[in-house]
Amino acid sequence: MLDRIFPDLKERYAGPELMDLPDASEKKLINTLNQFYLLNILFTRSRRLIKKYILADMLQSPGKTYEFLDLGAGGCDIAIWLLKRCRRLGLKVRITCLDYDPHIVKYAREKCRHYPEIRVIQATTHELEKLAPYDYIFANHLLHHLPSEQWRTLIDAIARQTRKVFLLNDIRRSRWAYAGYALFAGMFMYNSFAFVDGLLSIRKGISVHEMRQSVSECGHNKNITIGTALPARVFVLGQMR
Repeated sequence: MLDRIFPDLKERYAGPELMDLPDASEKKLINTLNQFYLLNILFTRSRRLIKKYILADMLQSPGKTYEFLDLGAGGCDIAIWLLKRCRRLGLKVRITCLDYDPHIVKYAREKCRHYPEIRVIQATTHELEKLAPYDYIFANHLLHHLPSEQWRTLIDAIARQTRKVFLLNDIRRSRWAYAGYALFAGMFMYNSFAFVDGLLSIRKGISVHEMRQSVSECGHNKNITIGTALPARVFVLGQMR
């Protein structure tokens, strides 16, 4: 019983999340995407990391038009925030948002219909090399969905398609993260997959050691660093210039 409440987090959980199942409720899926907006603001630190490593780089040459790719973009809340931020800073950016789920793509296109600088495409990460190179590639909560043996191949593919900086932000597996999220989501995340899938995501999260081991095998490892941030974040930063 205790193991079900506080599972062993020494090893990554390898099962699927509910929202990834083919028969997942579309209503609950849309509710989950809506709730990602709050979760991304409170817990992922994506905005802070993008400001530090990508927006700061853009501001070095503010007259250019930059190409930005968001992998596994979900509801595109981060892409919309980035576009609005770039507009305020006088930066020009074209954003491509990629997701594989047709229901998510339909939802995202509707959310982005008033933002001509954003296009949403349905594709998998295996099709990344079919796309044109981008100045910046970003992903939030993508790596933990994949088996660890696929990380090196994906990171190498991302590095080849990145002209300037890539940033892969994900969950660091920890008991504190699991307990804290269970308390928060139990109070605020209703009628969606956010409660159960959030806990499964933490069980599928990535330790710093696991990420360093995978990156050490990458062909571009000299350009890549591993970082951490609170709460329970691990990220891969590639500076390709």
